[in-house]
Amino acid sequence: MPKKVEEEKEAPAVSGGAKEVKGNVMYIICYLFTWLSGLILYLTEGKTNKEMRFHAIQAIGIGLTMILCWFFFWLLFIPVLIAIGLWLYGLYVGYTAYSTGERKLVPVIGEYALKYAEKEP
Repeated sequence: MPKKVEEEKEAPAVSGGAKEVKGNVMYIICYLFTWLSGLILYLTEGKTNKEMRFHAIQAIGIGLTMILCWFFFWLLFIPVLIAIGLWLYGLYVGYTAYSTGERKLVPVIGEYALKYAEKEP
Protein backbone atom coordinates (compact mmCIF):
# COMPACT_ATOMS: atom_id res chain seq x y z
CA MET A 1 0.00 0.00 0.00
CA PRO A 2 1.58 3.32 -1.02
CA LYS A 3 2.20 5.88 1.70
CA LYS A 4 0.22 9.05 1.51
CA VAL A 5 2.51 12.06 1.27
CA GLU A 6 1.14 15.23 2.75
CA GLU A 7 1.69 18.37 0.80
CA GLU A 8 3.78 20.95 2.57
CA LYS A 9 2.01 24.20 3.15
CA GLU A 10 4.07 27.21 2.25
CA ALA A 11 3.89 30.46 4.13
CA PRO A 12 2.40 33.34 2.19
CA ALA A 13 5.05 35.06 0.12
CA VAL A 14 5.94 38.69 0.71
CA SER A 15 7.34 40.66 -2.17
CA GLY A 16 10.81 41.93 -1.50
CA GLY A 17 11.70 43.82 -4.65
CA ALA A 18 12.62 41.34 -7.40
CA LYS A 19 12.71 38.36 -5.03
CA GLU A 20 9.88 36.54 -3.33
CA VAL A 21 10.64 35.81 0.31
CA LYS A 22 8.55 33.72 2.67
CA GLY A 23 6.58 35.81 5.14
CA ASN A 24 7.67 33.85 8.20
CA VAL A 25 11.33 34.65 7.49
CA MET A 26 10.49 38.32 7.12
CA TYR A 27 8.78 38.28 10.51
CA ILE A 28 11.97 37.00 12.14
CA ILE A 29 14.04 39.59 10.28
CA CYS A 30 11.61 42.23 11.52
CA TYR A 31 12.63 41.55 15.14
CA LEU A 32 16.33 41.07 14.42
CA PHE A 33 17.35 44.72 14.89
CA THR A 34 14.14 45.70 16.71
CA TRP A 35 13.23 49.29 15.89
CA LEU A 36 15.53 49.68 12.88
CA SER A 37 14.51 46.55 10.99
CA GLY A 38 10.90 47.10 12.09
CA LEU A 39 10.94 50.60 10.66
CA ILE A 40 12.52 49.50 7.39
CA LEU A 41 10.02 46.68 6.91
CA TYR A 42 7.14 48.92 7.96
CA LEU A 43 8.07 51.46 5.31
CA THR A 44 8.74 48.90 2.57
CA GLU A 45 6.17 46.15 3.19
CA GLY A 46 3.74 47.60 5.72
CA LYS A 47 1.39 49.19 3.21
CA THR A 48 0.67 45.97 1.36
CA ASN A 49 0.86 43.34 4.11
CA LYS A 50 -1.16 43.76 7.32
CA GLU A 51 0.65 40.95 9.12
CA MET A 52 4.02 42.51 8.30
CA ARG A 53 2.75 45.90 9.48
CA PHE A 54 1.69 44.30 12.79
CA HIS A 55 5.09 42.68 13.37
CA ALA A 56 6.93 45.82 12.28
CA ILE A 57 5.01 48.02 14.71
CA GLN A 58 5.52 45.49 17.47
CA ALA A 59 9.28 45.30 16.75
CA ILE A 60 9.50 49.11 16.82
CA GLY A 61 7.73 49.10 20.19
CA ILE A 62 10.08 46.49 21.61
CA GLY A 63 13.10 48.46 20.38
CA LEU A 64 11.90 51.75 21.86
CA THR A 65 11.12 50.03 25.16
CA MET A 66 14.65 48.58 25.21
CA ILE A 67 16.14 52.03 24.59
CA LEU A 68 14.06 53.63 27.34
CA CYS A 69 14.94 50.87 29.82
CA TRP A 70 18.62 51.13 28.97
CA PHE A 71 18.56 54.92 29.43
CA PHE A 72 16.58 54.72 32.69
CA PHE A 73 18.77 52.04 34.25
CA TRP A 74 21.94 53.80 33.10
CA LEU A 75 20.75 56.93 34.92
CA LEU A 76 20.19 54.84 38.04
CA PHE A 77 23.67 53.36 37.70
CA ILE A 78 25.45 56.74 37.68
CA PRO A 79 24.76 57.47 41.39
CA VAL A 80 26.12 54.03 42.25
CA LEU A 81 29.35 54.83 40.40
CA ILE A 82 29.59 58.19 42.18
CA ALA A 83 29.03 56.54 45.56
CA ILE A 84 31.74 53.95 44.88
CA GLY A 85 34.12 56.70 43.75
CA LEU A 86 33.46 58.75 46.90
CA TRP A 87 33.96 55.69 49.08
CA LEU A 88 37.31 54.95 47.41
CA TYR A 89 38.32 58.60 47.82
CA GLY A 90 37.42 58.37 51.52
CA LEU A 91 39.62 55.29 51.85
CA TYR A 92 42.46 57.21 50.18
CA VAL A 93 42.05 60.15 52.59
CA GLY A 94 42.00 57.76 55.55
CA TYR A 95 45.09 55.92 54.31
CA THR A 96 46.92 59.22 53.78
CA ALA A 97 46.11 60.30 57.34
CA TYR A 98 47.23 56.89 58.64
CA SER A 99 50.50 56.69 56.72
CA THR A 100 51.72 60.30 56.87
CA GLY A 101 49.77 61.72 59.77
CA GLU A 102 48.82 64.76 57.71
CA ARG A 103 45.31 66.14 57.59
CA LYS A 104 43.92 66.14 54.07
CA LEU A 105 40.82 68.26 53.52
CA VAL A 106 38.14 66.81 51.29
CA PRO A 107 36.88 69.50 48.87
CA VAL A 108 33.76 71.34 50.14
CA ILE A 109 33.12 68.95 53.07
CA GLY A 110 36.58 69.30 54.63
CA GLU A 111 36.17 72.99 55.52
CA TYR A 112 32.91 72.33 57.34
CA ALA A 113 34.40 69.33 59.14
CA LEU A 114 37.39 71.42 60.25
CA LYS A 115 35.14 74.27 61.42
CA TYR A 116 32.90 72.03 63.51
CA ALA A 117 35.70 69.76 64.76
CA GLU A 118 37.57 72.71 66.31
CA LYS A 119 34.49 73.96 68.17
CA GLU A 120 34.22 73.11 71.83
CA PRO A 121 31.35 70.69 72.48
